[in-house]
Amino acid sequence: MDFPKEKIIGVDWDFPGASTQTLTHKYHSYPARFIPQIPYTIYNMFLNSGGSRIFDPFVGCGTSVVEGVLSQNHSGGVDQNPLAILLSRVKTKPLDCEILTKLWKEFHAQFQSEIKSFLFNKEQYTSRKFIFPKRNLSKRFTEDNTRLISLILDYIENEIIYDEFQDFFKVGLSSTISTLTESRNWKKMSIWNTFRAKIKSMIKIMKEFNLTIADFNNGMQDDIKLGDARDLSFIPSATIDCIVTSPPYVNALDYNRIHQYNMSVLGYDYRRFAKVEIGAHGHHISNRWRLLTEYFFDMFHTISEMVRIVKLGSVICIVIGDSCLEYERIKSHLHFKKLGELVGLTHQLSLSRNIDLTSKSTSKDIGNIFSEHLIFFTKDKEFERQADALIYEYIEETMIGYLDHVKKSEGTCLRKKPALSKERQELAIQRVEEAISRIKEDCRPF
Repeated sequence: MDFPKEKIIGVDWDFPGASTQTLTHKYHSYPARFIPQIPYTIYNMFLNSGGSRIFDPFVGCGTSVVEGVLSQNHSGGVDQNPLAILLSRVKTKPLDCEILTKLWKEFHAQFQSEIKSFLFNKEQYTSRKFIFPKRNLSKRFTEDNTRLISLILDYIENEIIYDEFQDFFKVGLSSTISTLTESRNWKKMSIWNTFRAKIKSMIKIMKEFNLTIADFNNGMQDDIKLGDARDLSFIPSATIDCIVTSPPYVNALDYNRIHQYNMSVLGYDYRRFAKVEIGAHGHHISNRWRLLTEYFFDMFHTISEMVRIVKLGSVICIVIGDSCLEYERIKSHLHFKKLGELVGLTHQLSLSRNIDLTSKSTSKDIGNIFSEHLIFFTKDKEFERQADALIYEYIEETMIGYLDHVKKSEGTCLRKKPALSKERQELAIQRVEEAISRIKEDCRPF
């Protein structure tokens, strides 16, 4: 099929005035998610018959897979973040609302009776031992709050709530935890009332979701599982029809830090996630340039796996924004274009869209990023896995280019800020040189 460049260019990808919080997207807050209109538009443009298989190797909170289900396609994905997998599964899974309402009424009746006893005899309720990080935010988890969260979790996991319904209620509890950690008026917040309001809202949304998908097979959810985007060996080659994904931005957002409390309450190991997260803040803290080389290497392997699993002629769209690293702007979209070409994809089109700065977690001290980019590729030839020597060469050439730039530049992410001091610039040069010397040490096959 001819690639419809004019049709794609004709779309207003800013989607001005469109609501990005619809149906199950409203279940839970999640930072820096891309808007649902992007995957929905692409699926309906390229997969207009429905019944196709879509996949997201960075599934996050499930934006692309939810839109895959809503456009009547089979939806699967992986992520290293266990909370992301929970959210994505629950947001794409239709539940029997009669059973759901019955379970909630039983839960509510028993807990309302229990809460009176809890308020007057708190000491008799032993809290679970949650592993919280040593941060000021942990002060919000007072003994009363922790006991109450523990009690709600006990009720979710008892015999009243069963099977996939447990996950639904756990998402409601996780959303409550997010409210506690994000609210400025957390001292006035009631854990139980917040949780209760959230579950009522989610049940109402589930009814709307079920009505929306009632006209087609409600078994559209494929595997959404904890996994590594660099190794999708559980997916047979050339079986996926389309990929629309928004990878993590290098050095831009610390998902582990944001979700530590949610993961701790739900029994997930946030410390493990910190070690495996691609582009994570916790990697190479003393030298972010080493993080960049690792990021390029990981993305090379991720895109290789994308190419392997999609069918010939399929479209892959990567949504990515630029980042700032050591006061330098990293034009990620140009690197992703090149990485796609290195692994055998045909670059068809790149375009930019304006983003709402208030919804992005970038540091104002080093400059805001005003747009993100949609990079369209097609798979036009059979997949051949490329040797790591190819990416090592690209990383070295790229880093030498950054080294030359750092020697001449005052910092391309500095907006209305004084130029870097000579000492700071010399330190930046040393760090880039170190990153170049340690490419093969930091970019090791996994």
